[in-house]
Amino acid sequence: MTMNAINTNHQLSGPRKIVKKHKKPNCPTRPEKEMPDGWFSKPHGLIKLAAQKSLTKSEYILLDILLAAENRRTKDGGWFYATDEEICSSGLLSTKTLINARRGLVGKGLIDVIRGNSHKATDYKILIKKENY
Repeated sequence: MTMNAINTNHQLSGPRKIVKKHKKPNCPTRPEKEMPDGWFSKPHGLIKLAAQKSLTKSEYILLDILLAAENRRTKDGGWFYATDEEICSSGLLSTKTLINARRGLVGKGLIDVIRGNSHKATDYKILIKKENY
């Protein structure tokens, strides 16, 4: 093919018209999920809380991981377990950073902790209520 050859299959006809697709009135919509008690919407609630309590980056990451674990493992917002290895691997935290972040969250009154041992995981309870934030 030479430089002067023109592809006639595609013709330029000016700007294309943008066609807006409208929702059908009979389409079912997804129902809104209700948040369990003691749970607040993320990220707005967590960002607001981090600003109010002046959380460090590691405390923010740990609290986010614990909120996800609480959501998976409890229905009533009570005590739940999480291993140190699970938290360190999911948040890319070192063991020392995890310990310091846990102390910081306990000191700020955001979580309660019952330390486990080599045979039992650590138990956590989130002390944040939805009504407060």
